[in-house]
Amino acid sequence: MKAALNVTGIFPDTTTVKAYKRLNPNGAAAGKSVAEAKVSGTTLTLTGLESGARYVAYAEVEKKPRFLWFTTGNARDEAKTPAGSLTAKAESKTVAEANPKRQSLSIVNTGEKEVWLAQGEKAEAKKGLMLSAKGGSATIDGDEYRGIVTAITTEGESLLVYSEV
Repeated sequence: MKAALNVTGIFPDTTTVKAYKRLNPNGAAAGKSVAEAKVSGTTLTLTGLESGARYVAYAEVEKKPRFLWFTTGNARDEAKTPAGSLTAKAESKTVAEANPKRQSLSIVNTGEKEVWLAQGEKAEAKKGLMLSAKGGSATIDGDEYRGIVTAITTEGESLLVYSEV
């Protein structure tokens, strides 16, 4: 299976990225890489992946580790997998609508400001799950929560990159 990921703000153009199978719920990579590719523009295209499996993409950028957790969809669901980016601001914004079929939702804060996530229709600054600036991330398991997810900053803007399966 092939996965094309929007890696804006995570991995720069021409960065070589390796994918590892996630073997435990906290998302840690283990063992040997299962795929490797170079970023082209803002897209990383990995091939040879299993359908419906969890992975972590990894590379060092400016001598710092960068990660992107993702789950491949089933072949029949590939066209329906929402992914993209959203600019979080000092007002609550919806990252993902409620989805009764959600398997997982991964969100990475690629911006310069801390972002707070909420399970519900309105995020509040300094409440909920905080994503650190420049790479803070979270993966929400669909078995635990399938409702609306919102985000907010205390000031300014911060770019979030997300993928839902």
